[in-house]
Amino acid sequence: MKILKKMLDPYEEHFFVSLSNVWEAYVKGIIPDNCYLDSCLSERSNPVDFLRKEMSSLVIDRSLSMKKKITEAMNVNHRLGKLMIYKNFLSLHKTCLKYLIDYIPGFQDMAESTKNTIVSKSWFAVKVLRGVSVTNTTDYSHIELTGEDITVDFYNEIGVPTSLLNDIKLIIFSIFTQGSNMREFPLIMAIIFLSVDLEDENVAFSDRPVLQRLLKMASTVLLKMIKQVNYTVDFQRHVARVFQHMQITKQKLRTDRDEIHNYSVYEPKIMSLSEIPSPCP
Repeated sequence: MKILKKMLDPYEEHFFVSLSNVWEAYVKGIIPDNCYLDSCLSERSNPVDFLRKEMSSLVIDRSLSMKKKITEAMNVNHRLGKLMIYKNFLSLHKTCLKYLIDYIPGFQDMAESTKNTIVSKSWFAVKVLRGVSVTNTTDYSHIELTGEDITVDFYNEIGVPTSLLNDIKLIIFSIFTQGSNMREFPLIMAIIFLSVDLEDENVAFSDRPVLQRLLKMASTVLLKMIKQVNYTVDFQRHVARVFQHMQITKQKLRTDRDEIHNYSVYEPKIMSLSEIPSPCP
């Protein structure tokens, strides 16, 4: 890291440090309820703790509402409850990423339509990239943003297509086995965000030059990382392969967009007994 910082100008260094903080906060996820108050002690000196605490406070009210819905669904049907849990996981990723990108230099002043488009087109690929850091490649259990350990059986029980699960497993395994130290992941996350289609009608015209400039900066910093003396040709190949896998993931998101969207917006219609009409006149 010290070698890399010597190679960066002050703007690039600030950009990289901010990206690293955002990435680390995203990987670690929201702060559990029982640790939430204790986190206040370190947030001022630790930017990652600050981001996690703000991220947690953003979703805490919604989480309480969701827990009530999950409980109601569980009382009706166990699988229904798990579907609601999965919906909550997917929504959390989008909500947290929408919050976190404002802490990447250059994003805060962008139009809401631009940021919404970036997150909607990129969140699944970034989620899979996070999976490399939090997945046990022996059984493919992984740590969710909530801190919960989720097994593959969870997805099988709610009917997530086996083909989609196998594709994600393959991507995570392929990146993991390349032996990355994951320092490059914050930059790869940024490039995934910044590779949004500039011709998209929801990307504001005023934001397009900024996105191009930030993409150039992220690519430049990544190239400088590759050129570090302790990184070899193998690392260059590794980075190229990671981008190939991320491109496949974004393609999968387009292919399975309806499937994933259905899970993320699923809302069961649960009625109390008093609301159910009697069959008898």
